[in-house]
Amino acid sequence: MRAQMSELALLLQRGLDELGLSPGAEAQEKLLGFVSLLARWAPRMNLTGHEGEEAILRRLVLDAVALWGVLPRPRSAVDLGSGAGVPGFPIGILAPALPLLLVEARLRRHHFQKAARRELALDNVRLLRGRIESLDPEPAGLVLAQAVATPSQVLEWMLPWALPGAWLAIPCSPGGQGPDLAGKQLEEARFLPYRVPLGGQERCVWLGKLEG
Repeated sequence: MRAQMSELALLLQRGLDELGLSPGAEAQEKLLGFVSLLARWAPRMNLTGHEGEEAILRRLVLDAVALWGVLPRPRSAVDLGSGAGVPGFPIGILAPALPLLLVEARLRRHHFQKAARRELALDNVRLLRGRIESLDPEPAGLVLAQAVATPSQVLEWMLPWALPGAWLAIPCSPGGQGPDLAGKQLEEARFLPYRVPLGGQERCVWLGKLEG
């Protein structure tokens, strides 16, 4: 196991170097800890289709790290429909001073998030269980929503969770369709491309900014 973790640590370091990120030893240890937790919990709880620590590191965690590399730096953030905690937990690890809320409706995934938050000692991360559209929103400066619904539906759900001037981010595949912006008070909206390191996929995020 020690040799395997050493190999994973090397892969993580290579990925971070490729992205030009230097989060420090503690953050890297927590990212690897999250990978290990997700790999252990996933088979019995259907958390992800990716099997094994290397696949989770390459395809989930480094994707989240690459996404964070192109996003604006807010004062607070919320990850709606956060599932197994991606991209929320990697972002919370990379930005330990960022108040971050993870919202998830499904009980099993919420249980996993509680265990991960506790074991990784992520004091900046809070967890909330419930449906996005049914909860009382807690507005933030950055609102993330990945693979939740169609872009237009997701945007409608995101808006109540956004502060004036907040950034709205919907990760997608290149060439994907953005949300319908009719009647939305946005200062700007665009697609930002990024690539998952270590030969990973080309990805994209739709990014909009509310009027302040």
